[in-house]
Amino acid sequence: MTQPPLAGTDNRLKQLDGLRGLAIVGVLLNHFLPFTWTVWCGWTGVNLFFVLSGFLITRILLLQRDLAAGGHSSLFRSIFIFYIRRSIRIFPLYYTVIITMILFDFGNSRRVATPLATYTYNHHLLEGGKPHLWSLSVEEQFYLGWPALVLFMPARFLLPAMVAVFACGPAWRLGCFFQGTSRIPMYFHTLSCLDCLTAGSFLALFEKRGPESFARALRGSAAAGVPLMAIWALLCTFPTALEWNRVGVQWLIGNTAMALFFAYVVGKASGGLKGWIGRLLGFKPLIYMGTISYGIYVIHMFMPDVWDAFVAIRFPGWQLLKPPVMTLLAILAGTVSWHAFENPIQSLKHFFPYKAGNRTVDPLAPSSKIGAAA
Repeated sequence: MTQPPLAGTDNRLKQLDGLRGLAIVGVLLNHFLPFTWTVWCGWTGVNLFFVLSGFLITRILLLQRDLAAGGHSSLFRSIFIFYIRRSIRIFPLYYTVIITMILFDFGNSRRVATPLATYTYNHHLLEGGKPHLWSLSVEEQFYLGWPALVLFMPARFLLPAMVAVFACGPAWRLGCFFQGTSRIPMYFHTLSCLDCLTAGSFLALFEKRGPESFARALRGSAAAGVPLMAIWALLCTFPTALEWNRVGVQWLIGNTAMALFFAYVVGKASGGLKGWIGRLLGFKPLIYMGTISYGIYVIHMFMPDVWDAFVAIRFPGWQLLKPPVMTLLAILAGTVSWHAFENPIQSLKHFFPYKAGNRTVDPLAPSSKIGAAA
């Protein structure tokens, strides 16, 4: 069985941080560049985050099953510690930003304070709204049930249960498609994201079963994911040619295509890719972008408000500088957030190790930023 390396060592899955860096770049392109094609950058970036999160979170949970089986912990203790550690990672920055948004009413956030505070904002978007922080709602809703399923499901039923959860994604979108809904519920609803989240989980399960099973999983995800991604990309070039009730077919197959393709990419990167792709994912600035990606994602939608309040009124001729300035401000904000706020808080995890009776070694993390949200 392939074991995650110990946190605190240099043996980290750095190429996964590189993938996170690419994902956050896609989100920034989508939100800051005034071109219609950038919507696909954001879509792929968020789904890559989902696959990464599913892989790394399930990897942790499967290791906790082994610890419990070996008498080093218990499943109930593991699920309790899991939620404590996720809260330490996610909540401080998120609620700091939410409180700031509500105090200053950025983007009319007071009107949607309850959905934002309860991680149900993605469902609010089904009625119309600004698509900010919705994917964090999806991930937190996923975390409500997924740890219990992975930890307590009998081993022989775990794979069928994962397949059933995966199937909920395409089944939901297919139902929406033929019901004639808009693309909104096909993209923002939690059920529509389950194939991406679960695709990463399959990787973790097959990795646990051994190198041969993991290799077969990668071959299968490539065999299905590569042609589906090619079909999706082709459909995106003529989005009005194949429609049903004004919704393009690409919205029906896109998440599943990305789930399978990104599962292959994440799986390959977890073992270290070679060649120019490996060099790209090992590029230190890109790895650093992955390191601070959670802060960038949570904070970056403030940047248009900052521009409008401090630059646009005083320097109306600077409009062409808006995309690069907002991008640089978002990266700067993520940098400050990580070093001054997020990373110091992570030290609290030291008091909540998964392995009972051990406060010095945390055996679960392939990266110190496991599951950083998109």
